[in-house]
Amino acid sequence: MRSEIDAAEARADVLRRQIAEADAELSGAGSGDAAQAAEDAAAAAAAEAAKKKRRIDDDLSGARGLTEGLMREMSGVSTSLMRVKTEMVQARKELDRIASLGSKCHTCETELTADHLARIKGEREKVINRCTAEAARLDAEQARLDAELGALKSRTAGLEEDLRAASRAEQAAADAEQAAAEARRARDRLAAERGSKSAELEAALTEAAGLRGRYSADRAADRFECDEDDPVGYLLRLREALAAHADALARLAELRERAAMMRRDMDARREEARAAEADAQKVEADARSAGRGLAAFDGLDAELSDAELGLGAAQARRRAAEADTAAHAESASGWKSRLEAEAAGLARAKKSKEEHGRHVQYSRWIEDYFMPSVARIEGQVLVSLQAGLDEAYKGWFATLVDDETKTSRIDDTFMPVVDQDGYEIDSAHLSGGERTSVSLAYRLALNTLLRRETRSLRSNLLVLDEPTDGFSKSQLSKVHSILKALDYEQIIVVSHDRELEAHADHVFHVTKEGGSSSVRAA
Repeated sequence: MRSEIDAAEARADVLRRQIAEADAELSGAGSGDAAQAAEDAAAAAAAEAAKKKRRIDDDLSGARGLTEGLMREMSGVSTSLMRVKTEMVQARKELDRIASLGSKCHTCETELTADHLARIKGEREKVINRCTAEAARLDAEQARLDAELGALKSRTAGLEEDLRAASRAEQAAADAEQAAAEARRARDRLAAERGSKSAELEAALTEAAGLRGRYSADRAADRFECDEDDPVGYLLRLREALAAHADALARLAELRERAAMMRRDMDARREEARAAEADAQKVEADARSAGRGLAAFDGLDAELSDAELGLGAAQARRRAAEADTAAHAESASGWKSRLEAEAAGLARAKKSKEEHGRHVQYSRWIEDYFMPSVARIEGQVLVSLQAGLDEAYKGWFATLVDDETKTSRIDDTFMPVVDQDGYEIDSAHLSGGERTSVSLAYRLALNTLLRRETRSLRSNLLVLDEPTDGFSKSQLSKVHSILKALDYEQIIVVSHDRELEAHADHVFHVTKEGGSSSVRAA
């Protein structure tokens, strides 16, 4: 029995050394104040990274706004340049057509005087010169805008790279903050468990001392000699001694099992201490990568008092082990649920980020390519329509008005403008015949453009209401030439000028008597 007690005490010495090693490993985790300071430093690093990210994001939004403004300005310049070039090409085509027709009008092919023809050519050359100068100015403006846009795009690319770096720093700081909090909690948990272990070991030591005392008392009581006068009493005492010896052996077996369980538990605690130390090292590395290194734990907890291992009650140790196992299982289940929830949230965030990225790409494509293209196409179509209307209108006006000091054109709003000696004049200063000429030329030009551009409005019928109000006889003669040059199978003219009857195939008179109108053939 003594040898077994010695073996138990030797195992207790081994457990003491293991406890000392575990205490040394726990001391590497640092003090509670240092852990809190590390967590505060990581939180400050995360806040600073977020602030820097917001500042870069604001700069990037401003750069993108400037880029959009330049894109709109460039679209307007491109539209104007296209319109000017189209107008210049149209004027050159008119000059080529005038040269090929000789003295004939390039619109209705009627004969023109030499002065009239020279005036028309001069007008077209002025248009070409003006368009050439305007195109040069717009080309220079477009080159300037291209240079500014290139610089802005370079700046935007740099800011986007800075934003990505700031996002990575912010994430690293957040990870460091979370790891610091986990390390602090792990350290607090280990310290609490160590205190509990110290209390258990103290109780085990007390119990071991009691066992040693009882064992000494039993040894003193068991020292007896056989009494030849009372052999039965001797045998009874011997049997009681053997029973006590068997109880002591069972007790020692219990204590051996409890010591083995304590050794396994200390091994598990040592592994937890190593894991806590590894977490603390990872926290420090993450904080350094975020730009704010975590301060090293600057102090040590009070030296943990040396605890002596002894033989404790096996039943109490078993209940404590079961409680620890249940607590660890519950904690593991909670962490698993949290990890699953975070994984699901991360998947949703990743999906939302991808969807947002696609929407951003679509939006940028619409803003950078589609909308400018639509604006450019609209501008080109309007410029082409305006040029066609202007060409037809100028031809009709030049045919109807013989005043060389007056010219007329269609402006950007598709309205007729009359110039005299190079200055724009109000329609109120025109004679009645000139206003009628402007109206008729505009109607004929608009009709010509619509027939050319649209299939649904094509017709072989032309109706003119009072087209010659205020016309002279020479202008009426020109109207007859114009009507013959028009490619219509039937033309209906409503007029009070009887001079037009000589040029009509059929004439109908409309009279009004007694509130009713009557129609009769002439």
